[in-house]
Amino acid sequence: MTRIFGFLTDWTYSFLSHLTPRNKNLWVFWGWHLGEVGELFADNSKYFYLYINNHHKEIRAVWLTGSSETKKRLQAKGLECYLFYEYKGALSAMLAGFTIIDGLMSRSTWRYAGRTNIIQLWHGKGMKKGLHLSPYNNSKKNNYFITPQLFKRPTKIIASSAYAGKLMALMFNEPMTKIITTGLPRNDVLFKTIKNSEVDTDLELKESILKVKQVCKGLVLYAPTFRPDGKNPLDAIDWEALNSDIKEANIYITVLLHPKFARKTHSKMESFSNIIYGKPGFDIYPLLINFDALITDYSSIYIDYLLLDRPMIFFDFDIEEYKQKMGLFDEYAEMTPGPHPKDQKDLTVAIKEVIKNDTFKSERQRVMKLLHEHTLDGNSSERVLSGIKGL
Repeated sequence: MTRIFGFLTDWTYSFLSHLTPRNKNLWVFWGWHLGEVGELFADNSKYFYLYINNHHKEIRAVWLTGSSETKKRLQAKGLECYLFYEYKGALSAMLAGFTIIDGLMSRSTWRYAGRTNIIQLWHGKGMKKGLHLSPYNNSKKNNYFITPQLFKRPTKIIASSAYAGKLMALMFNEPMTKIITTGLPRNDVLFKTIKNSEVDTDLELKESILKVKQVCKGLVLYAPTFRPDGKNPLDAIDWEALNSDIKEANIYITVLLHPKFARKTHSKMESFSNIIYGKPGFDIYPLLINFDALITDYSSIYIDYLLLDRPMIFFDFDIEEYKQKMGLFDEYAEMTPGPHPKDQKDLTVAIKEVIKNDTFKSERQRVMKLLHEHTLDGNSSERVLSGIKGL
């Protein structure tokens, strides 16, 4: 009965949202992350929201959340934030001329989004497939009346380059005319200090890595993506053996799981001398510049890390299984510039090698030119604003 009531309530709000007047100077922002204790203030919506707050006071920017803790953290910084189901939050969403999202539209967002401009920032476009292209998210299984939020089409979609834009258009099944090439707002923090970007950043992790940076030969970030079947990629590594190997080389590794694994842990991780376990329920982007190399697999984080022009390793030990369950674009191999170890022995060799010799620099620069049309300026949010003004 409760489910039916909620269903009818959502459709009632949606009907009303098609009747309310829209204010082009009122923008609402929604995130998608689930952190360690609730929602996480992070990703492209976070950085575009902060940009508007910091530089464009003529626009009223409102962050909407389902977490009272997130609301408290943002309001403590003087930022306007409401629960989406409270009066001020619902009213803001019903009147907003722009609705900014960076993930799949939720039912909570959809019910208020009748006549608003929906700007899809997404959370990075790598070489893994998604939405209409992935067997993991087969849109043909969806029903409009049950999941109407999945049928709400964006007004504009941002991309980091024309190449990435083509992939985004395919993934969303939208025409290229909806794509604007701006760069990703979350990359701005790699090049400039952004007021309030420290909100939902792991300050304990920051302290640990800054301390380690003073004594180590190399600090490496291992950031694998999620698996559709829920498997923890950390289970593929003998951490005791890896710790022993990198300790000899005075290398440290920070391990950070995908936010979808925020409630999964690796019980032995904190006992290793040269491995730092970062909690996945925090925003890593303000800290990304501190790492000398990146280990990942199919995650879009490597697209961002390309901008730093530092070595990368692609530990894609389960690539055939991942292709089948999630899907990868055919260009995956040629668009991932770095060694591709398939087992722990080769991974250990690759880690030591990239700290000593950067042999993939020219390949990285080739890929960066394809995936980033704007580099080293930290002005992606500014371009997003320019691209959507006047809608």
